Amino acid sequence: MAGAQITVRRGHRETIGHSFVAQLKSGHVGIFIREPGSKKIQEQYGPTTVGMVAHNPKVRDQVTNRIMDVFSSSVTRRVRLLADELKAGGG
Repeated sequence: MAGAQITVRRGHRETIGHSFVAQLKSGHVGIFIREPGSKKIQEQYGPTTVGMVAHNPKVRDQVTNRIMDVFSSSVTRRVRLLADELKAGGG
């Protein structure tokens, strides 16, 4: 059974049976699947970001830590800007 090979997780290759890679007129390149005996094709998509975060504790922890770091520094920066505005009489 032929098909397109994909890597969803690093170091882990899979073959999607009855699939092929095609470039559409728009220039978009995708992996499509055709059910045997049918002319219909359907594009295949990879895992969603939400799916990866929800089902992988390591990814979830990394994303949570990064969000907290960015949020914390963003709030700190914003508070400093507002304090500077108040000191300058702009509030």
